[in-house]
Amino acid sequence: MIDAYNAEAPYFGRFRGWAPLPCEFWGLRDHDAFRGPWQQRTRAAVLVIGTRHDPATPYRQARPYADFFPDSRLLTLDGWGHTAIGKSACVDAAIARYLVAGDPPHDGAVCAPDSVPFAAQAAARSASRPDVPPGLPLW
Repeated sequence: MIDAYNAEAPYFGRFRGWAPLPCEFWGLRDHDAFRGPWQQRTRAAVLVIGTRHDPATPYRQARPYADFFPDSRLLTLDGWGHTAIGKSACVDAAIARYLVAGDPPHDGAVCAPDSVPFAAQAAARSASRPDVPPGLPLW
């Protein structure tokens, strides 16, 4: 099972598979834990946010999770990294509208990130090489 977790989320899967192992031996029981059913109506739409290139929580799991709730909305950050808050003004605004006004985005909405990985470094390399025409790769 641990290998399957690691195949789904390299770098994080093995940790997530082994980390809860000690909990099995604690002997505690949560008598009021919600154990389902998951397919149910909620008073408010459930907002699920997935980041397309998240190394810890694979994006392909976002839609099936949203489908647990009939009135869910899937908001996608078409970006990188784990989690979406603070990486896109569009995502942050959608979350604020949802939490403050109860106004979720439409299902399937997609937001762009505010920045992309390595863009600042690439721009700095270009600026430091005036002999290279703009737009050409520096390898």
